[in-house]
Amino acid sequence: PFCNFTSGSICSVALTLAKTLNYESSARDNIVVRVTDPSGLFRVRAFPVDVVNVNDPPTDIKLVAGDGSVPENKPNALIGTFLATDDDPMDTFKYTLLSYNSVFKIIANELRTIQALNYEARSLYTIHVRVNDSGE
Repeated sequence: PFCNFTSGSICSVALTLAKTLNYESSARDNIVVRVTDPSGLFRVRAFPVDVVNVNDPPTDIKLVAGDGSVPENKPNALIGTFLATDDDPMDTFKYTLLSYNSVFKIIANELRTIQALNYEARSLYTIHVRVNDSGE
């Protein structure tokens, strides 16, 4: 926007950040502003900004502590343990199985079989899991 620079004038402008502010990276940051008048004179000033922490959703989920396989004919077998990634270090997670609820179950962060699986009848399942953090 154009400002009419006169002695003591006040201009309002919208700022666009060149980077995303992230509380987990830095709870305080600086915004550097440069203002230039029509004759080319300028002034640069840094303004400290306190970044407010907001809940960040989980960014990844992995099945660990197992290779994703299980012996056949073994009910309640542990397949693996879920591990979620989140920028908020104190969050806890809830995992929800979105498919094959009659075949598998999640207890805390463990993926287990409900029934004995038969390799000859079916050897591969693709499951869908949703993770929510304690901040949501």
